[in-house]
Amino acid sequence: MENEGLLHPIIAAVGLGVIGLGVVPTARHAFSPRSQRRPQGDGYDEIVPRLYESADGKATEESEREFSDREARVAAWIGLVVGFGAAVASALLLTLNSAPPSAWTVFNNWADVPAWVSRAFPEPCPSPSSCRRGSDQILQTIIGLQCAGIPTRAQYDRRYLLSRLGLLSSAVELASLAIRFGLGAIYTVGSRHDDSLPLAVAACRLMELLAALAAVIAFAGFPHHPDVFYGGVVVDQQHAASLLSKFAYGWNPLIFVTSKQRKLQQEDLPQMDGDTRSSNVYALYLKKKPTGRLWLQLIKTFKVPVAIQWALTLVQAVLALFPQYVLFHFLEGLETASGQRSRDPKLWAWVAGLASSLILQIWIGNAQRWNTTSRLVAPSQSLLQSLVFQKALRQDEAADPGQNSADGEQQGDNSDRKKPSDTRQAVVNHIRMDTWATPS
Repeated sequence: MENEGLLHPIIAAVGLGVIGLGVVPTARHAFSPRSQRRPQGDGYDEIVPRLYESADGKATEESEREFSDREARVAAWIGLVVGFGAAVASALLLTLNSAPPSAWTVFNNWADVPAWVSRAFPEPCPSPSSCRRGSDQILQTIIGLQCAGIPTRAQYDRRYLLSRLGLLSSAVELASLAIRFGLGAIYTVGSRHDDSLPLAVAACRLMELLAALAAVIAFAGFPHHPDVFYGGVVVDQQHAASLLSKFAYGWNPLIFVTSKQRKLQQEDLPQMDGDTRSSNVYALYLKKKPTGRLWLQLIKTFKVPVAIQWALTLVQAVLALFPQYVLFHFLEGLETASGQRSRDPKLWAWVAGLASSLILQIWIGNAQRWNTTSRLVAPSQSLLQSLVFQKALRQDEAADPGQNSADGEQQGDNSDRKKPSDTRQAVVNHIRMDTWATPS
């Protein structure tokens, strides 16, 4: 077989392998006797708490009752079932109505069937007793309907991880189908082929593509966890929202609705998340104990956001040149193309690359500005303010009247005590001086 004939089976094999690796965590959790426990970083397990709690805050019974992933789960199931049915139909049509094909062709036709089965997103397990074990569970795993493969409702972190694995698998399947069958299926359906077999197979392939796209959107729509509260106020929902909401910057919709009706007040704003809250940032700074000049300490404390910012800047610089590169090769392909230009897959690849680069350029620019503002500017300002106040409070001028002096001797004479107004003014002057001084 020529190399061109081997390309599609190789792509199918790579996609099936990546999807198979994504199923491993689900299978491990399905057959684990401790599926009702949450794994910790040090290797131990912890019983899932009654209410969800994270660095952002703690959920309430009402917020957990309101949490639901039913819409995203139903949409994922519909996409996977439709895709599985279309894959089986197209494979049967090609197998039963054609000459004996080669082994590579058979594999290329049937490779999508196990991919759709392994990515079937299972229903949540309402209680440990309702999850079947043994041979029944093995049968459920084979047909993609395992109950024990997904955590309980309380295990939001594990559920969110499995939904992201499903998103990755669906994206791989979508790319594999688009490369192998996308352009040919569109041409076959659009040309109104006289033979019914190619038309039926092409319709099934297009249905598979649409089902894979629907599965990608559905898995990206799984929310992370219910709303959490800090100090009785709801926390910013960016860590509780789904990946789809994060990509579209669409969390905290209540703020936008309120801003259209009236002017926002302070009580309308949510609490800052744990990554931005000054107490958490200061605790992280003390935990890392950075040394050196102040700018080096800030880089060590926020090394992850800084690395993300540099990576996004590099990607944005490359994407700024990519549209011109793609456009040049597209115009060159139009000049050198022979036959029907609309059937040339290379030209369509350049068109798709141009559209993708323009969309990514806009999205990467927004992501860079958001990362700089919310993950670097706001936390670093909170940390600097905390450090300034901590330094000011350690000065002698900040000591309350009647407290011990620096050498441990008691100030017994009231005439030696500073007036409260002088103490406050000294602290303010010290903070103002630290604000304008250049760090040493």
